[in-house]
Amino acid sequence: MMTRSALGTVALALVALLVGSLAISMPCSAAGAGDVSATNNRASSGKGSGESSASLLGLLLTHNPAVSFAALRKSQNVTACVLALSNPKYWPKMLTASGLSINSLGDYEQCVHNYNMEYCVLDGHAHQLAQGVCMPPQCTQQELTMLLYALFAMTPAELGEVLDEEVQPLWDEACNQIQDPKEQEECEQGYQTFREDVIDSYSILRYSEPEMKCGEHKQTTVTAGFVVMLIICLLIIILATIQACRETRVLQGFTEEEKQMLIVSSVNTAPDSFDDGYKESPLLFRAFSIKANLKELLSSSPARTLKSLDGLRAISMFGIILGHTINFQLPGFVGVQNPEEISNELNTWSTQFLISQNFSVDTFFVLSGLLTAYVFIRKFNAGRRIPVFMGMVLRYLRVTPLLAFIVGAYACFFRYFGHGPLWYRFLQELDNCKTGWWQHLLYINNFYPVDYKDQCVPWAWYLADDMQFSIIGLMLLGLYRYSKRAMYTLTWLLVLCGPIATGLVTSHYNVTLTEGDSQNLIYDKPYTRCSAYAIGLLCGCMLANHTEAFRRVSPLTGITSLFVSVGGLLTIMYITAAFNWSSSAPNWTDTGMFVYQALCRPAWSVLLCTLIITCASGYGYAVNWLLTLPFWEPLARLTFAAYLIHPALIRMVYYQRTQLFTLNPVEYSTYFVGFLTAAYVVASVLFIVVEQPSAVFIGALKGGR
Repeated sequence: MMTRSALGTVALALVALLVGSLAISMPCSAAGAGDVSATNNRASSGKGSGESSASLLGLLLTHNPAVSFAALRKSQNVTACVLALSNPKYWPKMLTASGLSINSLGDYEQCVHNYNMEYCVLDGHAHQLAQGVCMPPQCTQQELTMLLYALFAMTPAELGEVLDEEVQPLWDEACNQIQDPKEQEECEQGYQTFREDVIDSYSILRYSEPEMKCGEHKQTTVTAGFVVMLIICLLIIILATIQACRETRVLQGFTEEEKQMLIVSSVNTAPDSFDDGYKESPLLFRAFSIKANLKELLSSSPARTLKSLDGLRAISMFGIILGHTINFQLPGFVGVQNPEEISNELNTWSTQFLISQNFSVDTFFVLSGLLTAYVFIRKFNAGRRIPVFMGMVLRYLRVTPLLAFIVGAYACFFRYFGHGPLWYRFLQELDNCKTGWWQHLLYINNFYPVDYKDQCVPWAWYLADDMQFSIIGLMLLGLYRYSKRAMYTLTWLLVLCGPIATGLVTSHYNVTLTEGDSQNLIYDKPYTRCSAYAIGLLCGCMLANHTEAFRRVSPLTGITSLFVSVGGLLTIMYITAAFNWSSSAPNWTDTGMFVYQALCRPAWSVLLCTLIITCASGYGYAVNWLLTLPFWEPLARLTFAAYLIHPALIRMVYYQRTQLFTLNPVEYSTYFVGFLTAAYVVASVLFIVVEQPSAVFIGALKGGR
């Protein structure tokens, strides 16, 4: 039966483990390993299990009415756990495999596979804190949670009293065994430092409201969603296989010359000499032609007039993947062992390059608005009828199939793709999909749920913004047919809306570069990001109506425009390197931070449009050459799929880690190359079997074959 003294000893042992008070062995190290064992035995059978331990128990229970000694005593599982924790034979293993400092996971592999013990993570402060502990196999998550709840009822001041009563005598005894008088004096003085460190660590843990997560969290139960998504994937494979067999059978009757004609033909056309059975393949099968869809991915269109956009789109996607590779290592996702170094790293030029990748999203908004206006106005100038409402419908049908497939696969498949001590965090994110998957299909997830982290696919906020911008943009372009002045006026108002809304939110909620909920209040809201799209609309109108005029400008004007745009973009990227991120008193005034946050994105968008117009006018020189290299075109086609899949791949890999990160440039660069490659490989498959088939169906809806 569990005694009060035993529970007191267990509570003290938990304190030692959870707040890093293994440092109690510091003075013992000079006396040898044998003294450590003797000290441990004394803690379990001497004064540590006597009257003072009973007083510790009183502290734990008196200050937490919800937990009573009687309730703990009735639980046989808790009794077994307590007895195991009280057994000194487990202590060396517990201390060896547990994290010995804040944000340290210890040795998961040794605890689980070598010691066959229970590994747990003490998780607190919205994943800002992670502490690994190795516990006896008799202790499960439920029992440890009950004991943890009782443990953290103690105030830091009360913990200090317990340390003075329970630990200081053991510390002094260990110090007395040291022969050198000077080392003995240093040992005795070290107790106060140790005491302060333990109380500080305990205060951090207690304030973070930690919870205990034990096990490897491996998922084996098959859900209904898994079965549905598996059936959908099998149907896609069957349709693609049937079409491949049809193509193979038809090819057998062709000459080599006809086979080459078939290879270069598009999905909607075929030479008249081909077998009618191939030309009249049902749309359902033809849409899933691997050969035709792969050809579409790798094809090059000589008629494309704004080829520099391909390079901008692909390079921006690289930047987003790089930014997410770093961002998902930070506290709140996985975490780092040295979070205090983050602010210092932000002052370096190399890190500033990483931070500036958040402007890549503004680049996508600019390109979206530009292409929408450019295509619409060119058709309008050619006298073609442009149904605005049908454009909205086609936009929804074009984007939604791949998004729906990714949401389904992410929610139903990814939970089975890994395990580990931090895998529960991934499962918590995936659980949001049980009730929130439909929000993405309605493109309202940038408003509901309110918290970004409550979304099923959090990074899809961009698609919600872009869909809302597309609807507004098509309405403005529809107005263009009747009143160009009204269209331009409303678009300029939309340009002004971004900085005004950002300024109001920043001022009202006191959001600065280092404080405030920028993600939920500013970063993913359409009324703060609309400037980029609106500027893209105006840029598209200018290119559609005045391209020839731009080409007639003087070389001096063109070169000046090139240097101003490139220099301005680099300035925006690196200007915050002058901001003292590591200081509690920033060297930028509140007004300076306010102006930067309100104007940086519109300024980026204007400079980017200036660069695009310069390249289209023939004055881009080396910049235009770089952005129009042939390999950018297929990579640009994969941007949508790569954007949707890469955060899922990063999470799948990161949440299987058994150690926190250390923000090592070599490490995150290696991860970046791996994620970039994996994202585009998977995106290629998604393009062939999901994205392009949906485009074929939409083409048929618009009147194609």
